Amino acid sequence: MPAAPKNQDGVEVLTMLPNGILGILSNDTALVERFLAAHRHRCSDGQTLRIETPHCGGVVLGSAISQASSAATHFSRSDDDECIGVFNGVAFDDWAVERNPHSLAHLSTQEIDSGANGMFLTCAADDNRLTLITDPWGTLPVYTHESKDAFAFSSSLHALAESMITDIALRNGGG
Repeated sequence: MPAAPKNQDGVEVLTMLPNGILGILSNDTALVERFLAAHRHRCSDGQTLRIETPHCGGVVLGSAISQASSAATHFSRSDDDECIGVFNGVAFDDWAVERNPHSLAHLSTQEIDSGANGMFLTCAADDNRLTLITDPWGTLPVYTHESKDAFAFSSSLHALAESMITDIALRNGGG
């Protein structure tokens, strides 16, 4: 059995998926920092945490990206810097959201349903609103936390539980 990966401090950790997405909607800066620190702690050697925030603030989206599979993660933002997005996985058809995930924020449910074919997690943030979807089969895990202080999600149950302390929802997002 291979040894468990270690973080930058040499401590064995349960890592995020090779690539995974994360996000938080909160005005509590201490909570946001705790959320990001928990995700940084879960990154193993060969993984980096990339985060993006829109111009309006209050939202952080990110992804743990492994050196071996960085091509599966895409970030984008609108020209006015008000909307950001992250896509992790693969779309089987030529779905524009894969290359420009920020565009998800402005799609109707019908447009999402007609284009969402693949194995992925994607999220867009615009004007303090998050749009979070998984592929129709719920192939990649996503865990959520909702409280009066924040809405947070992550591909890593351990990092989310560590940072939010309580109320972790296990949901199969597939349809």
